[in-house]
Amino acid sequence: MISSCPAEIQDVILHDISPMDRIRYSLTSRQENRAVVSYNQRTFRIRKLLLRYFDTILDIAQFRFLQYETGMLISGSAAVQFFDNTVYPGSDLDLYVEIGKVESVAEFLLEKDYRFEPGERQPKDWKQGFLWCESAFRYYHSLGRIHNGGHRGVFNFGKEGKRVQVVACCQTPLKVILNFHSTCVMNVISHSYAYSFYPHETFEERVSVCVRLEANGRFSDACNKYARRGWSIV
Repeated sequence: MISSCPAEIQDVILHDISPMDRIRYSLTSRQENRAVVSYNQRTFRIRKLLLRYFDTILDIAQFRFLQYETGMLISGSAAVQFFDNTVYPGSDLDLYVEIGKVESVAEFLLEKDYRFEPGERQPKDWKQGFLWCESAFRYYHSLGRIHNGGHRGVFNFGKEGKRVQVVACCQTPLKVILNFHSTCVMNVISHSYAYSFYPHETFEERVSVCVRLEANGRFSDACNKYARRGWSIV
């Protein structure tokens, strides 16, 4: 029985069992149920993810309060790693926030010793880039148009090999996320809850539906990236 093993061994065994099989196993006895519940409590803790990007528990508490204040959502590969209990070395922390609240998020990251890493077409000063982003948003908004799938700009911040990507949304962050390229990345982490919109397909069947194809009908590079990570793309 798994419950008779040390916690470290339990973690190894239960990690390799699919989510549904863990649930089924937890129903075999009260003792095994307690083992699975304990595993879930150890495994699905947001601090495990965030400690890869922030130095202290206080930093994490401040970040989560900022999520509460701004409605910012964690998504992309970071949320996939949280639900899948895995690590993609060198992956970003992807943050989605309404454009009017980007400045608060950027200032927080700068306070935590992150530095703005401009893209090829961005000015070196992130505030100048943000002003351009805002003006473009107002222009498209005046035309009644939504551009780039609902996001208006991406700001990268780096620190000691870690990178946080802040996506400025001109719609609600959730609406932008639901417009992603494929279903396996339609997961979000708020200040208090984590949600997967296609949990059975994504983490049990390991299937992802690519909902945005390139003009030639081929899967996008983003879809292919998740194929390399083990998902069957349909």
